[in-house]
Amino acid sequence: MNNKSKKSIATLFKYRSMSGDSFRHTQDIFLRNRIYLGDHTTLNDPTEGFYRDESKLVESNNGFYYAEDSPLLSPARAAKITCFSEDPRITLMWSHYSNYHRGICLGFRRKKLEEVSKLYKVKYNQRVPTTPQNATLLEKSIKGFQTKSKEWEYEKEWRIISFEESSFISLPPNSISHVIYGVNTPIEDIEWVQDWIKITGITIKRKKVVFSGHAAKMYMSEFDE
Repeated sequence: MNNKSKKSIATLFKYRSMSGDSFRHTQDIFLRNRIYLGDHTTLNDPTEGFYRDESKLVESNNGFYYAEDSPLLSPARAAKITCFSEDPRITLMWSHYSNYHRGICLGFRRKKLEEVSKLYKVKYNQRVPTTPQNATLLEKSIKGFQTKSKEWEYEKEWRIISFEESSFISLPPNSISHVIYGVNTPIEDIEWVQDWIKITGITIKRKKVVFSGHAAKMYMSEFDE
């Protein structure tokens, strides 16, 4: 993605389940203006944060390469991460992160998120990232957590990566711009979210997923209360 298109992304989306701890964390976003960051060990890719150190490169006549026994290094520092996507219309994301289309998807104003934390656009590569010899532990960790295998490329992911003790980041007022209900979101969960929106008193665009056409393409329709 070029810099121009990167800057044009005004909204980042977070797919949410409405069950278990996710219900409470979603409620927190609305009523306590804070967002939960999970420990990196709970992420779904077991190679999250791995990297290789440039000092392990071996020189040959054809350039530099890693020896076969060159180790993959685990994350240099423990991290807490929360994830977003550029696109609210990814069917697999609704299945994996919104409880099989029974959850919701929240849109956040990117500028608001950047007021409280740096956002990292995930880079997709088949190779584990290489870190310079003189890189700090923090720089190595960020590079590791900012890179994922190409098989995850469909997620179009952005991240907040924190190395603080707290599992929460406070959000500025009016951070939420959209609420999108899944095609299977139960009415009782919709009512919960509608109540939270009323309590906040802010204007939020509300939509609902529908599938239409011969190809059952995903669309966002206006939500009628």
